[in-house]
Amino acid sequence: MRHLSKKVEVLKLAILKKSEINKLNEEEIVSKVNQLINDYNREVAAKKVPGKSFNHGKAREIRKTIARLLTRYNLLTSARQKEAKNKQLQPAKPKK
Repeated sequence: MRHLSKKVEVLKLAILKKSEINKLNEEEIVSKVNQLINDYNREVAAKKVPGKSFNHGKAREIRKTIARLLTRYNLLTSARQKEAKNKQLQPAKPKK
């Protein structure tokens, strides 16, 4: 039973809904991406080991989730950079 629960836990990690991704901040996104990369590497390594089955669907879902997370991360960082740039470009208020 313990072995099965570990497999289910890994499967749940790969599937993140868009609403769940939108709730994450930058640090959480980076940690999720790192976890997913480790899971993906584990899946690809299973392809090279004789006797182990390689799940193409799971590997594909992990890649897609990584792409979604990185897209969200880029949107967050670009928005933050635009805000900082706008603060620098605002004209000084005239003194009365």
